[in-house]
Amino acid sequence: MYASARVRLDMSREEWGVTTLRELDRMYRILEAQEMREDFRAAQLCTLIANVHRDRDAKSEPFTPLDFVPGWERKPMSQLSAESGLTDEEKAAAAKARKSGVSE
Repeated sequence: MYASARVRLDMSREEWGVTTLRELDRMYRILEAQEMREDFRAAQLCTLIANVHRDRDAKSEPFTPLDFVPGWERKPMSQLSAESGLTDEEKAAAAKARKSGVSE
């Protein structure tokens, strides 16, 4: 676990010693979300190139970014919220922040 935190999160030995498991979990969730955004950006470029060069007779439906990210699927917001690992109090605070226009 230390090696992964050291490499993927760029944590020092001192940071590792004072970080709780909950904090590590949050850091990994943030990292995974960033990686997903990066993958989606690349998929958008692939979509653009594929749609410019696609044979409209052979494939009438345009490509979507999800066609270029294996393992991705559309999930309803309720399912994503349930998988987030946030407590009800944290979810309420996030919803309040979204309504007031404050970014998290």
